[in-house]
Amino acid sequence: SASGSGRRRIGIAEVEQNGWLVIFGKVYDVKDYMAKHPGGQDILLGVLGRDATVEFETMRHSEIALKQLEQLLLGSYDVATATSNQEMTQHEGLRNLGLTGGRDSSQASSLWDVRCRGFL
Repeated sequence: SASGSGRRRIGIAEVEQNGWLVIFGKVYDVKDYMAKHPGGQDILLGVLGRDATVEFETMRHSEIALKQLEQLLLGSYDVATATSNQEMTQHEGLRNLGLTGGRDSSQASSLWDVRCRGFL
């Protein structure tokens, strides 16, 4: 049943670890469905372990597809864990580009520094 009453909240670390998908704030296990996917399993392989809402929405899925998706529902996506310190440390090597157009933020003018101004 996709009623949601017995569904749990799932964090991004668990989504990544298990290769699940997040679509519209819900977590789905599509592994057993991949071979049946009308667009081919390569499409799903490319989005496993992350939020695939944009890709899903872009393809304009049918009512049948939406009903099939509900059968794969595991729970709801716990957005709070997406910004927890544990997940942030996994991405320490990534550079925050902010509003600098890709330039080193230490060279950015304080005029464009949202932390200094508090607004744009």
